[in-house]
Amino acid sequence: MPDPVTWGVLGGIAAKDGITFLYEQASELLKAWRERRQAVAAGATPPEELTVPVVQNTVLDGEVIDPVADARLLDRESRVLVRLLGALSPYAQGQVDIEPADDELREHISRMRDVLEVVYGRRFTFRGEERDATGTSVHVNQVLGEVGGRVVGVDAEVAEGGTVDVEQSAVRVDGRGSVTGFQGRIG
Repeated sequence: MPDPVTWGVLGGIAAKDGITFLYEQASELLKAWRERRQAVAAGATPPEELTVPVVQNTVLDGEVIDPVADARLLDRESRVLVRLLGALSPYAQGQVDIEPADDELREHISRMRDVLEVVYGRRFTFRGEERDATGTSVHVNQVLGEVGGRVVGVDAEVAEGGTVDVEQSAVRVDGRGSVTGFQGRIG
């Protein structure tokens, strides 16, 4: 479930910096999306992932390592990003004052962050927010029939601040089978 941006955290100058970060990051994603579409139009095979670095900022509580965007999700969300960029532009450029009571603005900010998190598959958490830290967020959902061998949801090293969420269900696990949700190291 999406987390709304906490106004108490993004008060005053921090609110403008947070909006500016979201605006600039979404702009970088759309540039990469446009370049990918142009390459495809020229006959290139479209990549499934796009490396789109996270813009320099002081508002996130950590850094996003290996910032890779899912090109299919970006295709799906591109129109939403364009609409949200338009809505946040006057605030990011300092043309309009930020009003904490503006519920529509709060919704635009939260939605922009939601889209970025979906496309990157990572959390973007502002300093001072009480939610999962900025970093990798892994979600695995395995629906299995009969298991006669070894099944592992995630076998990885997860960076500090990262999260792993594994859901597994099996109809039956026989005597030779095993189902493991997570195997590896965290932090």
